[in-house]
Amino acid sequence: MRVYNIDNETKKKFSINLNYKYQLIFRLGCATGLRISDIVKLEKSILLIKEPTIREQKTKKSKRFYIPKKLRLELLDFCQNNQKYIFESSAEKGHITRQAVWKHFKIVAKRLNIKINIGTHTMRKNHAKNLQLSGKSYNYIKNQLNHDNLADTLLYLLEESKNGKDQEYKDMIDKILQIESKYTELGQILSDPEVIQD
Repeated sequence: MRVYNIDNETKKKFSINLNYKYQLIFRLGCATGLRISDIVKLEKSILLIKEPTIREQKTKKSKRFYIPKKLRLELLDFCQNNQKYIFESSAEKGHITRQAVWKHFKIVAKRLNIKINIGTHTMRKNHAKNLQLSGKSYNYIKNQLNHDNLADTLLYLLEESKNGKDQEYKDMIDKILQIESKYTELGQILSDPEVIQD
């Protein structure tokens, strides 16, 4: 089942109704765009670094990210002195599981009667949408999400525009990819030393 981005009003309503631990997870995911599988494994020590780097579990690629100062301080305050992970499990030794986060999100969304499908990936999609609304380019957003290709990024950003218009949706993605491709080709031509002549 597809997980959707949520509008700011729903996001605020959802966030304030989460248990504090899960609220911090939700805010961290929306602020950084990290996948839940990476968020749950974050160690407390990364909070001492302004722009930490992790190795993504899914892609095995290096990912550098920024945690806003206010959120970083809240997370430090949330952590106990001797804990290893930011989000430790209360049921067992180690970090909380992504399944526990997903389950809590689903319970709260159902209790609030939120009609769209909210899941742990909603945080990542919300991060991408906020970057788009702030005027960032598609390539910038692609790099922030650590996507291999622009088509994946466009699926994140344009799915709310779909509304059942499959062909129109595909045409829109194709046009954007053609434009991006032309800019990439132009950049390669301009950087080719044989093209640059005295």
